[in-house]
Amino acid sequence: RIFGGIRGAAPEGPPKPAERWQDIPPFLPESFSRGADVVPVADIRLLEVVFPISFSRAGVSPYVDLDAWRKYRPFAHIGPTLGHEGPSSLCALLRRRGLATALGTAVVEENESFALLAVNVELTSEGLARRREVLKLLFGFLRLLRELPRWPQYLLDENVQLSEAAWRTLETLPPSDAVVRLVSNMHRC
Repeated sequence: RIFGGIRGAAPEGPPKPAERWQDIPPFLPESFSRGADVVPVADIRLLEVVFPISFSRAGVSPYVDLDAWRKYRPFAHIGPTLGHEGPSSLCALLRRRGLATALGTAVVEENESFALLAVNVELTSEGLARRREVLKLLFGFLRLLRELPRWPQYLLDENVQLSEAAWRTLETLPPSDAVVRLVSNMHRC
């Protein structure tokens, strides 16, 4: 009532940003093969590869269904698999070749339209000099995962065990922090 006279005010409330931008990709196609070299002040050698994942509620390819993304959390399986430190892992291969010291993944942004999955590789000096080789190994490993007929059961079992251990050892949050986290998660539903 108070804001009814304001131009653009809608009785059902303001439009959601996701609806406004839902048909616009988070990255333009010409930016996919680009990189940026940043010269840090500190001695940091980090290779970050960011993968945009566009969502659709209709399950239209090449989009990922948002409800399936939230229900099955594929990043919870891809991340530990990429960062796995076992003898046949990508991380172990990079270490054996003297190219990296660590590898990790994280969802760095998630909203109603898209998510950004980042793969971070902490490079050695040699790895920095041979970063194209690191990228080839990363994309080759991702191709191998994509071509698997089925996700390996031992990786699924290990992820479940890690999740259960994290749940059992979870620190109790102060009530105010718990409410903020709960409200944030409710907003995503």
